[in-house]
Amino acid sequence: MIDIYLIRHGQTAGNIAKRHQAEKTKLTETGRAQMQQAARWAKTIAPTHLLSSKHVRALESASIVGAGLDLIPETDDLFIELKRPRHIYGYRHRSVRSLRYLLSWYLGYAGGDGSDQDGESYAVFRGRLFAAQQKLQTFPDNARVLLVSHTVFITFFLAHLCDTRPLTPLRALWVFYRLLHLRNGAYTHIRYNPDAAQDECPWQVCAYNIVPYTDT
Repeated sequence: MIDIYLIRHGQTAGNIAKRHQAEKTKLTETGRAQMQQAARWAKTIAPTHLLSSKHVRALESASIVGAGLDLIPETDDLFIELKRPRHIYGYRHRSVRSLRYLLSWYLGYAGGDGSDQDGESYAVFRGRLFAAQQKLQTFPDNARVLLVSHTVFITFFLAHLCDTRPLTPLRALWVFYRLLHLRNGAYTHIRYNPDAAQDECPWQVCAYNIVPYTDT
């Protein structure tokens, strides 16, 4: 068995404003405090590996957690947030422009091969999710992996654990709803069973959106 804990990075100014944000956004003081408390929780599971998105907010979060564990984060482009086109940065998540983009993205009309100009399409994003899944499956038996990433990556990663096909409309609505409720610093525990039967999904979600800190 491989236990994997997906942790959303700490709070940023972009999160507070509910806007699409660039890769270099940093944590707020509250975000750093959230991750310090997450670091204290992380000690209780004694992780063997620490992975992180390359985006600044995730790497800052992973570095705070790693300092308390004596682990250095291993970064990988596989775990970064959904690559959005540059023209969407700064817009509120629930703005008309954002909603139009998300609908077009889901339907396959928006996004490209991952360039800064076009971002990545739903098909390209699903391919990256599958590659991330494959990487996590390579860890040794009994590994406990902490992975610091982002809302869209984590939510869609979970949605596609056992099915790489596009989400049905109803399933997509549920996933987009969950995007609004994944909290900064929260972890989701999943488990990979390499010995699962051929007709069974080897992935199991053990806990979802657990906040290891106290709001102040």
